Amino acid sequence: MAVWPETGDVFAPISGTVASAMPHAFGIAGDDGVEVLVHVGVDTVSMNGDGFQVWVKAGDHVAAGDAILTFNKDKVAKAGYKDIIMTIITNSDDLANIQKVAAGTVAAGDKLMQTA
Repeated sequence: MAVWPETGDVFAPISGTVASAMPHAFGIAGDDGVEVLVHVGVDTVSMNGDGFQVWVKAGDHVAAGDAILTFNKDKVAKAGYKDIIMTIITNSDDLANIQKVAAGTVAAGDKLMQTA
Protein backbone atom coordinates (compact mmCIF):
# COMPACT_ATOMS: atom_id res chain seq x y z
CA MET A 1 0.00 0.00 0.00
CA ALA A 2 1.31 3.46 -0.76
CA VAL A 3 0.23 7.02 -0.05
CA TRP A 4 1.19 10.39 -1.47
CA PRO A 5 1.87 12.54 1.60
CA GLU A 6 0.53 16.05 2.01
CA THR A 7 3.34 16.85 4.45
CA GLY A 8 6.76 15.40 5.20
CA ASP A 9 5.57 13.70 8.37
CA VAL A 10 5.67 9.89 8.47
CA PHE A 11 3.81 7.86 11.08
CA ALA A 12 3.98 4.26 12.29
CA PRO A 13 1.30 2.21 10.51
CA ILE A 14 1.20 -0.38 13.31
CA SER A 15 2.12 -0.73 16.96
CA GLY A 16 5.32 -2.66 17.49
CA THR A 17 9.08 -2.58 17.90
CA VAL A 18 11.31 -0.74 15.46
CA ALA A 19 13.51 -3.48 14.02
CA SER A 20 15.59 -1.24 11.77
CA ALA A 21 15.80 2.50 11.26
CA MET A 22 17.40 4.32 8.36
CA PRO A 23 16.72 7.90 7.40
CA HIS A 24 14.42 6.87 4.51
CA ALA A 25 13.06 3.49 5.68
CA PHE A 26 11.94 1.62 8.80
CA GLY A 27 11.19 -1.97 9.66
CA ILE A 28 8.60 -2.52 12.38
CA ALA A 29 7.83 -5.89 14.02
CA GLY A 30 4.20 -5.51 14.96
CA ASP A 31 2.81 -6.52 18.32
CA ASP A 32 0.36 -8.72 16.38
CA GLY A 33 3.12 -10.53 14.44
CA VAL A 34 2.79 -8.52 11.23
CA GLU A 35 6.10 -7.15 9.97
CA VAL A 36 6.17 -3.99 7.85
CA LEU A 37 8.66 -1.94 5.93
CA VAL A 38 7.88 1.78 5.71
CA HIS A 39 9.83 3.32 2.82
CA VAL A 40 9.86 7.00 1.85
CA GLY A 41 10.29 7.62 -1.85
CA VAL A 42 11.97 5.74 -4.64
CA ASP A 43 15.78 5.73 -4.68
CA THR A 44 15.88 8.19 -1.76
CA VAL A 45 18.63 6.05 -0.20
CA SER A 46 20.89 8.03 -2.56
CA MET A 47 20.19 11.15 -0.51
CA ASN A 48 22.24 9.66 2.37
CA GLY A 49 19.82 11.03 4.96
CA ASP A 50 19.95 14.62 3.71
CA GLY A 51 16.58 16.20 4.43
CA PHE A 52 15.41 13.41 6.75
CA GLN A 53 14.96 13.74 10.54
CA VAL A 54 14.53 10.39 12.31
CA TRP A 55 12.50 10.33 15.55
CA VAL A 56 12.96 6.66 16.55
CA LYS A 57 15.73 4.07 16.66
CA ALA A 58 15.94 0.30 16.50
CA GLY A 59 14.53 -1.20 19.69
CA ASP A 60 12.02 1.59 20.33
CA HIS A 61 8.37 0.65 20.76
CA VAL A 62 5.91 2.72 18.71
CA ALA A 63 2.13 2.93 18.66
CA ALA A 64 0.19 3.18 15.41
CA GLY A 65 0.11 6.86 14.51
CA ASP A 66 3.34 7.81 16.31
CA ALA A 67 5.69 10.07 14.34
CA ILE A 68 8.72 8.09 13.12
CA LEU A 69 10.36 10.62 10.81
CA THR A 70 10.01 13.93 9.05
CA PHE A 71 11.42 14.62 5.63
CA ASN A 72 11.81 17.74 3.52
CA LYS A 73 9.49 17.30 0.53
CA ASP A 74 11.23 20.08 -1.39
CA LYS A 75 14.67 18.48 -1.00
CA VAL A 76 13.33 15.12 -2.17
CA ALA A 77 11.74 16.78 -5.22
CA LYS A 78 14.88 18.83 -6.00
CA ALA A 79 16.93 15.63 -5.84
CA GLY A 80 14.65 14.25 -8.55
CA TYR A 81 12.81 11.66 -6.46
CA LYS A 82 9.15 10.95 -5.79
CA ASP A 83 8.04 11.18 -2.15
CA ILE A 84 5.48 8.37 -2.15
CA ILE A 85 5.41 6.49 1.16
CA MET A 86 5.15 2.72 0.82
CA THR A 87 3.99 0.38 3.56
CA ILE A 88 4.97 -3.18 2.69
CA ILE A 89 4.08 -6.28 4.69
CA THR A 90 7.32 -8.26 4.61
CA ASN A 91 6.02 -11.49 6.15
CA SER A 92 2.89 -11.82 3.98
CA ASP A 93 3.56 -15.56 3.46
CA ASP A 94 2.84 -16.04 7.18
CA LEU A 95 -0.60 -14.43 6.90
CA ALA A 96 -3.81 -16.05 5.68
CA ASN A 97 -5.27 -12.87 4.24
CA ILE A 98 -4.42 -9.22 3.57
CA GLN A 99 -7.13 -6.77 2.56
CA LYS A 100 -6.93 -3.10 1.67
CA VAL A 101 -9.33 -1.16 3.92
CA ALA A 102 -8.36 2.45 3.19
CA ALA A 103 -9.06 4.50 0.10
CA GLY A 104 -8.79 8.18 -0.65
CA THR A 105 -7.40 10.48 2.00
CA VAL A 106 -6.07 8.85 5.18
CA ALA A 107 -4.89 10.33 8.46
CA ALA A 108 -2.14 9.26 10.85
CA GLY A 109 -3.34 6.18 12.71
CA ASP A 110 -5.92 5.17 10.09
CA LYS A 111 -5.85 1.48 9.25
CA LEU A 112 -4.58 0.86 5.71
CA MET A 113 -4.83 -2.93 5.60
CA GLN A 114 -6.50 -5.73 7.54
CA THR A 115 -4.58 -8.95 8.08
CA ALA A 116 -5.54 -12.41 9.27
